[in-house]
Amino acid sequence: MGSRGPTKKPPELEALHGNPGHRKITKKIQFEKLEDVPKPPAFLDSVAKKEWKRLAPKVYSLGILTDADMAVFAAYCESYSQWVGAVKAIQARKPDKNTPAPLTFETDKGYQQQVPEIGIANNAKKQMLAYAREFGLTPSSRLDDTTAINTEDDEMSIMDFISKKPKIEKIK
Repeated sequence: MGSRGPTKKPPELEALHGNPGHRKITKKIQFEKLEDVPKPPAFLDSVAKKEWKRLAPKVYSLGILTDADMAVFAAYCESYSQWVGAVKAIQARKPDKNTPAPLTFETDKGYQQQVPEIGIANNAKKQMLAYAREFGLTPSSRLDDTTAINTEDDEMSIMDFISKKPKIEKIK
């Protein structure tokens, strides 16, 4: 059985989101910060390398991509590449541009079965999204209620507004 509660965030991601619960942010292990945006590993294919080059500068600038995160980020890029490849293979099954790709085929015994590319695409997508959450690459992993309200330009803060009693005037 897994651990309870939400998945822990890296300290850098917690710092970006703020600390609304005012809990102590602990840094357990310090990893070496890379001097520059790392190049993609040689074992990645061209689609994975393109994704690496697209996202690595953004993740690096947040301080999340360290020497210890290289393999996990490479796994994200590889999952992305597998997902893209499977989706392209599904699209290649289209008889023409205007017809959707067949998602099933008939077995030699007459049963309808899902094309294997759909399962590959779904598994790669699940892996890709799991890795993406670790680096704050999904909208929900970036969402934070404390950044949704900007009170700097308001005349009074939200807490002032909540603590004041409304003025009720009697109608004559």
